[in-house]
Amino acid sequence: MRKVLAGLAISATLVGAAFAQVTLDDFEADIAGWAVTAGYGTVAHTLTDGANSTSGSLVHTDGGFSYGAEKVYTAVVPSDGNYKVTFLYKNGDGDNPMVGLKVFLNGANAFDIPAAPQTAWTAGETGIAALTAGDDVTIEISTANNGPAQNYNFKIDEIVLEPVAVVPITATLRPLSGYFIDGTTTLTVSASGGTGTFTKAEFDVNNDSTIDYTDSTPGDGLTYDLDTTALSDGDVDVRVIVTDDSSATGEDTVTYTVANYAGVVDLFADGFESWTAGNPDNWIFFNADGNGTVSGTTSNLTIEQDTTDFVEGTSSLKITFAATDTTNRYTYRTPSFDGALENYIVWYWGKGGSDNRMYIFSSDDEVTWVNTFGGASSSSTASAWAEVQGAPYSDTGTVYKCVATHKFSAVPSWWDDVKVIATNPTTPAAANTWDLYE
Repeated sequence: MRKVLAGLAISATLVGAAFAQVTLDDFEADIAGWAVTAGYGTVAHTLTDGANSTSGSLVHTDGGFSYGAEKVYTAVVPSDGNYKVTFLYKNGDGDNPMVGLKVFLNGANAFDIPAAPQTAWTAGETGIAALTAGDDVTIEISTANNGPAQNYNFKIDEIVLEPVAVVPITATLRPLSGYFIDGTTTLTVSASGGTGTFTKAEFDVNNDSTIDYTDSTPGDGLTYDLDTTALSDGDVDVRVIVTDDSSATGEDTVTYTVANYAGVVDLFADGFESWTAGNPDNWIFFNADGNGTVSGTTSNLTIEQDTTDFVEGTSSLKITFAATDTTNRYTYRTPSFDGALENYIVWYWGKGGSDNRMYIFSSDDEVTWVNTFGGASSSSTASAWAEVQGAPYSDTGTVYKCVATHKFSAVPSWWDDVKVIATNPTTPAAANTWDLYE
């Protein structure tokens, strides 16, 4: 797989929020509607032990074998929204605790009751479910545990249906939109928001409403090994849909360039790991105007390897200027590579503000540039790393292609995992001579 760069934000529309919680059962009057559905247990009402200083609660007992009991609360959902069920419980109060017990909301979204004895009222809550106004709610209490034939009990009280304000789903798909991909490229999705528990990611290649692959095993990451050799060279849209355990979804579409022709070359990479082998010695400071004319090389900055703050590997490049001025200030890595292959793309991780920038420039003398191209600016804050790529830029000009940082404020900036790739769909890479200076 050839890495070039990527990222995707997926957002989900939040289901309308409910406005009130609903007490499903407080067991002050009775336990009507509760029934044993599996095993040899019983349900009983007690008026001598209730939570929150009240008198009533529901007692479940069984003889040590599988057990199930449930109640359907009819048409209790007040409005469309995301909900969880909260409750108070005791386990093994007076007898043995039930083992492997779960409390389910509508057959899923379970809460696992700890097997250790719990003789004080303890708070529990199910996972989140997306519900519609007027829906029924089923609460099920069950275990598949088969133990010795002896008394087990579990008490529950104050069962409440509560609205939950769920954050919309966001995710990042790598590679980012705009990447050149070839061979078998692994698409990776990381997601947040929603209920926080994601069940699957569906991938629609060509954005034709046909799901080409579904990863439903989030435990090992949501990924898709896309075989690009089955696709035509050129742009392809890939749509991804992420689903959480409340059935909320988020989606977005990215565009890649399939490049299985021979003209894609990795030209340059610097992760700032081998600091004594050319770093920072080959990162040289200079001042320049907007045309690239060097106006001075006074060193008013500190260039250092940062081994405490990095994205990949064990270190990054940190640059700190002594004072703010209006000069366009740069450091450059020279010589980086030479040749005239077209469509250069710069990619890096940056931190330190929006004036954290990385450029590729053409040069006859490895210092003064002929023209600037492939520039990219980080939108990161001073404290957050951001992944940045420049747009493809064609150039067939001068001998040297150099890589430079650009900074014009006194706020420190960091760079890591800097890469340059080049692609020419008409000229195979083997026809060009590439010198990579390390």
